[in-house]
Amino acid sequence: MGVSAAQINRSRERASSPGLWPAGSSAPARAKCPPSPLKGESQLSRVYVKIIINHVLGGYMTNWKPEFSPQNLYFITTSSHQHSTIFKDNVTKQIILDIFDCYRRQKYIMLYSFVIMPTHIHFIAKFSNQVSLADFMRNIKSLSADRIHRYHNAIKRGSPHSKLQQNSLSSNYKIWEDDYITKEIYSFSFLEQKIDYIHQNPCRFPWKISNYPEEYPWSSACFYLSDFPCIIPIDDIREILV
Repeated sequence: MGVSAAQINRSRERASSPGLWPAGSSAPARAKCPPSPLKGESQLSRVYVKIIINHVLGGYMTNWKPEFSPQNLYFITTSSHQHSTIFKDNVTKQIILDIFDCYRRQKYIMLYSFVIMPTHIHFIAKFSNQVSLADFMRNIKSLSADRIHRYHNAIKRGSPHSKLQQNSLSSNYKIWEDDYITKEIYSFSFLEQKIDYIHQNPCRFPWKISNYPEEYPWSSACFYLSDFPCIIPIDDIREILV
């Protein structure tokens, strides 16, 4: 069973943390992402990417979900259909983030950390009594899929001979996998581990699409690791840990 943000705060280790420091203090020295553990590999197959997502996160996508509580924080992962690289397109990333931002502005969720990768997304959030985790996941997938298809349809109409048009989706193309992975945040150390995993994702094997976490614009890393604002507003996890 998960614990509330207050319980995480009470159980927080008293040793200083390299990943989360008090709000308003200076960020630690800039650290480059670790090198790839496998040399000479430019990219992984979709199957191997799926293995990484499932095993690193501690389990395969199944129908089992933890009991939902609006008092708890959750670490969530969901993927594109068949782990295609549809989220590589920046407009597609922005569509997804705009929907997150809309839900947050309406006070349905508190969004603490996120990253959008070419084939999947990770985020940490807390949900209000007005929307459950399952409802949120269903709605965000439905809304974003509709907007992504509209975007590709506009490309077809506006630029029939462009390279973008050649890469546009068919009208029946499935955007998301149906399921998702959910893990309750049960301790401060687990929270810190998952935030670090989220922020390091773009510069770790197999992606290597950024040298430093805070340089990747499609995550919350710059909010926590630099003085630059995030691409969308988020909630500061440090405020519930002080």
